[in-house]
Amino acid sequence: MSRIVNPFMSAWFSAANRIAGAMRSQAAAQFQRQFNAMAKQANRDCFRLWSEAVTGAATWKGRKR
Repeated sequence: MSRIVNPFMSAWFSAANRIAGAMRSQAAAQFQRQFNAMAKQANRDCFRLWSEAVTGAATWKGRKR
């Protein structure tokens, strides 16, 4: 038994799949950017904590407002 293929539906699904793939890759790229920023900030905070502990510098009190 042969399948009947609707070319318009096939084109529509192909376009929808292309759009979904682009959205998925943009979301993955944004996640990677946010994760890298978080890791960078955590690294800075950890380095600051340990360097102040070793050198005996004043403790970090946060930003002045």
